[in-house]
Amino acid sequence: MKKFLAILLSVLMAMAVMTACASEPTATTDTPSTDAAATEAPVEEPAEEVTHVVYGFPGTAARLNYVNNDGTYSGYEIDIVRELDNRLEDVEFELYCAGEFSALTPGLDSGKFQMVGSNITWKQERADNYLYSTVSYFTSPYVIGVLPEENDIQSIDDLQGRTVLTITGTATALFLEQYNEQHPDNPIILSYADMSSMDIMAQVISGRYDACIHNKSDFAIAEEERGYNLKMIEIPNADEIQLPDGYFLFAKGSEELQQKIDNCLIEMRDDGTLTELCLRYFSMDLVPKGE
Repeated sequence: MKKFLAILLSVLMAMAVMTACASEPTATTDTPSTDAAATEAPVEEPAEEVTHVVYGFPGTAARLNYVNNDGTYSGYEIDIVRELDNRLEDVEFELYCAGEFSALTPGLDSGKFQMVGSNITWKQERADNYLYSTVSYFTSPYVIGVLPEENDIQSIDDLQGRTVLTITGTATALFLEQYNEQHPDNPIILSYADMSSMDIMAQVISGRYDACIHNKSDFAIAEEERGYNLKMIEIPNADEIQLPDGYFLFAKGSEELQQKIDNCLIEMRDDGTLTELCLRYFSMDLVPKGE
């Protein structure tokens, strides 16, 4: 009987030890569970804030910004803005046709536009109220146009005693009138007309007039559209007629946007993109050279 009780006690003790071992937690290793890692949610980077910029333009500037028959927009400046949109990841552009040049700065004043352009040249009164880009994308200085075989006209002084056709009241007419005031003994013979620059060039090609003065882009368009091949002669003081460079314009306080645009324009100028875009619309490279 004692032997039986001893055996029973041994069995019960063995069962108690087995039960205690089964209830202990399973040991873990230093290697993390792959299942837990797989179910862990990925950390998302905060989304970069995108600035929305409405670009206003008149849609009436030949080769620069215009409206196609199907309502789409084209032009050298339009292509520049589209390229800016591609390159600047934190800026998105919306094109808005204002219909006329005079609507651009009021659109900046009201906040309707954040950026405008249409070969806007530098003027002090604009600089007092708005912010210019510091990088120009287009330059079209005024030059003298003569027949290719004309070799006696090499400068503005050589126009003394010659006939020049110009448009009444324009910056060119005022420049030539001022020249005549300074040279009363041998003035330039001026004739006036109310016609387009290409029609004035046609008068020079016909031989009725000796020369005309227009900006380079006008001569480029005339050559492509009408086949006019006039020789262009530089005017050293052409800035007195009109400053030649075109810029984008922003509202005051838009320095951050201005800097982004300037940096991108420099990049596009240096890698040849601006020249490539310009030559889509003009027969000559009208991109200002960097310093």
